[in-house]
Amino acid sequence: MVTLDKIAQACNVSITTVSRVLNDDQTLNVSLETRKKVIETANRLGYKKKKKTNNNSLHIGVVLWYDTKQEIDDPYFMEIRHGIEKLSKEQDVYIMTIYRENNVFNLDQIKNVDGIIAIGKFTEKEINAFERITPAIVFVDSSPSKHKYDSVVIDYQDAVKQVLNYMIDNGYKNIGYLGAYEKINDTILFGERREQYFRQYLEKKDLYNPSHVHIGEFTSLSGYSLMQNAIKDNKLADIYFCANDSIAIGALKAIHEANISIPQKIAIIGFNDIAQSQYVHPSLTTVKVETSTMGEEALLSLIERIKNNNRIAIKKVIPTRFIKRQTT
Repeated sequence: MVTLDKIAQACNVSITTVSRVLNDDQTLNVSLETRKKVIETANRLGYKKKKKTNNNSLHIGVVLWYDTKQEIDDPYFMEIRHGIEKLSKEQDVYIMTIYRENNVFNLDQIKNVDGIIAIGKFTEKEINAFERITPAIVFVDSSPSKHKYDSVVIDYQDAVKQVLNYMIDNGYKNIGYLGAYEKINDTILFGERREQYFRQYLEKKDLYNPSHVHIGEFTSLSGYSLMQNAIKDNKLADIYFCANDSIAIGALKAIHEANISIPQKIAIIGFNDIAQSQYVHPSLTTVKVETSTMGEEALLSLIERIKNNNRIAIKKVIPTRFIKRQTT
């Protein structure tokens, strides 16, 4: 059986590009040569389009609040997107993905979609622009209006509580945090929820030490730099909770370079459980976020929203799970 994946591999393009070309999507920004190559390859391989079902007439816009470089630096949102794309193949739903580029979205690319999945955080102006395209919108990792929009989020407060209970139960009192603020370009739009819950919880336990809290960006390079500075200033905690695994992996590199033993001298806990977490040395203790499930649930919510736009908004809260590995 000839699949879109086989055609994509033969043409060296994405599955989404193949799908949109074969469905004559005129909003797709590719060359005539690419369109011709995809169509000719599909014909040569004997590809036959599936018969229409209720779902495969749906065209979905996926809007990422990150640009492509930021998505690579912080794979959390990438893995949510992969969950959407995986289920979309099973549901015969066509996906068109756009990113924030130069701090704006080219919404013309998705102006004819049936619904939008918006991954990340967005300004009121941006949300209003989405609504002008379609009333069917689902947000992932944010919930701008729980009475108006469907959303899929995780329970950050419970996740942080799992981490801190583990630390306290294992006798740690000198506790640090490596985090970041969520930004668009140089503008801070949102406070960091993990840091907020971290501070509030430890203040109640009289264990909060602001000198052990370091804020940068959601990248490995930032985690590396933050830990380097802490080592240089000789202001080290015994254990650090990191806002994501990328920060934790960068911090591990700095600790290795300083010849400090892990976890004997410094223990590290990440957040997200990205693919690299179990393969770094030592393997990273972290919080498992079911990112793929978040994407899948967002798509299911959007399909239901498109079918019945008058139903009440539903907010899905996906649980997290603490995973102990070798950094603690």
